[in-house]
Amino acid sequence: MKTGNRSIQISSILIVLFLLSACAPAAASAPDAAGAANVPGEEPTNTPLPDLPPLETAVPLGSSFGGDYQPVSAEVCEILDEAASRSLGLAYTMEEGMPFIDYVTGETGWSCTLISETNGTFISDPNDALAKLVAGFVGWEEQIAYAAGGPTGAATAMTRDSGLMLISVNWEPSADISCPADQPISECPMAPEKKLYTVKIEAAQK
Repeated sequence: MKTGNRSIQISSILIVLFLLSACAPAAASAPDAAGAANVPGEEPTNTPLPDLPPLETAVPLGSSFGGDYQPVSAEVCEILDEAASRSLGLAYTMEEGMPFIDYVTGETGWSCTLISETNGTFISDPNDALAKLVAGFVGWEEQIAYAAGGPTGAATAMTRDSGLMLISVNWEPSADISCPADQPISECPMAPEKKLYTVKIEAAQK
């Protein structure tokens, strides 16, 4: 009789232990599809990383990266575009966040840049075109220290508050023109339409 009772007690204990183990929580969660266990309160280790942005947007245009100058606002750049168009009767392309170099102080940064390409039919002389642009930018003051020129172009700068605007008008012969190497380019005969002009206006501020 005693042996029978002991067997019943042992069986009862084993059944209780089995039921307790079945109801107990797991010590660690099962590994996910990548084979790494997820820890409660933390993101799964297999969470995909976001795509990296392209280089041109990783560093915001007009940021302080590369220098102290920043582009003028789009609104100001549009006003300059309208003034330049009235002065010379040309259409310009606007490019924001272009590299900018103050060629007098050596400071760098970014600018809002206006560019127009034309020929000698619309511009007879770079100095004359430059003077018209300067006169058209009302509220800006020309800085003679930036004045430069030669037979194929002219440049200057204007300031307003903390803004600096570099202006240049340059030309070069078209590819089918061959000028004598022993003569000044101003002596090279060519039709007006063979003089290819580039008008460039770079506006930045600190």
